[in-house]
Amino acid sequence: MEKFDFYIRVFSNGDQYLSSFFLDNSLSNLIYIIDQLGHSALELNSFKERILQVQKNDKRSLVSYNTLYVYVTDEYCEVGQNDFKPNEFQKISTEIVIDYIDKAILYFEKYSNGDIPGIIPDSKKDDWIIVPKESVNRE
Repeated sequence: MEKFDFYIRVFSNGDQYLSSFFLDNSLSNLIYIIDQLGHSALELNSFKERILQVQKNDKRSLVSYNTLYVYVTDEYCEVGQNDFKPNEFQKISTEIVIDYIDKAILYFEKYSNGDIPGIIPDSKKDDWIIVPKESVNRE
């Protein structure tokens, strides 16, 4: 069973954002990755590549984006924000962080392609509409 999953938050003004929830609260700081980078599969992938690159270093290295701070070692990442106290960072296996980003990318691509039932992605709002089934001509 997964320790996290993804969904699209839809606000009353129609704005849509990638988000996630966690069955294991010790992973909840991963949400900051989505909060900062969840608007672009390309940016998520670029951030993942930066983590993989510094993971090879023999020392703890910082990978950041805006307020997102991830201190990376070979075995674990400490995930938090720039204004966090040291004890507020969560120590999470680097393998789990990479898996989380990979799955976020896949879910974002599914969303972008219109493959989530009932959700029209922003990129398709000018071309698609949702109508009742009885309004669809099945011929």
